Amino acid sequence: MNSVKRILAAVLFLPLLACGKSLERQIVDGLSNLDQARLGDGQVQIEKVRRTGNHAVAEVTLKTAVKLIRKDRAWVIEEIRVGDRRWEKLETILAALDEERSLRTRSDLKLIDSAISRYRSDRGELPPAGSYRELMDHLAPEYMQPTTELDGWFNPYVFRNLSARDYDLRSAGPDGIARTSDDVTLEQP
Repeated sequence: MNSVKRILAAVLFLPLLACGKSLERQIVDGLSNLDQARLGDGQVQIEKVRRTGNHAVAEVTLKTAVKLIRKDRAWVIEEIRVGDRRWEKLETILAALDEERSLRTRSDLKLIDSAISRYRSDRGELPPAGSYRELMDHLAPEYMQPTTELDGWFNPYVFRNLSARDYDLRSAGPDGIARTSDDVTLEQP
């Protein structure tokens, strides 16, 4: 089993500390000790680094291991080794990612809802928008900066006016399909 996991375009928000370490060394150290992983020498390899102001994007190769289980004639990843002989269930990692995406999406929805409220307060009506993109055209930059286009699962937000006073603002959620049971929404006042 190939134990090399390639992470392309992994976004690393690393502070450029004045500690004398190169950015590449900070990336290796950061990944080697992420959540006390204690990855050894040679398990983190930097492929390419691009800097933009206070951010950097690094393409890295991590050498690790995965445990698999056979289900219905197919091998499925069950656990991933995240460090020195420490294993994590893949379902636990994915659940944590989903929870973080949900929190970020709810936060975005609150910001958008607040901008809509300010617009309505100033103008006495909802923004005349039939789509999320049209909504952003009315809200930015006066009521909302910066605008956000995508939810935590990298799908566009969904907006539609329902009446002169009500609207539907949502994320399609993990399945990426709007108006299903896993959508993320905010209750309107």
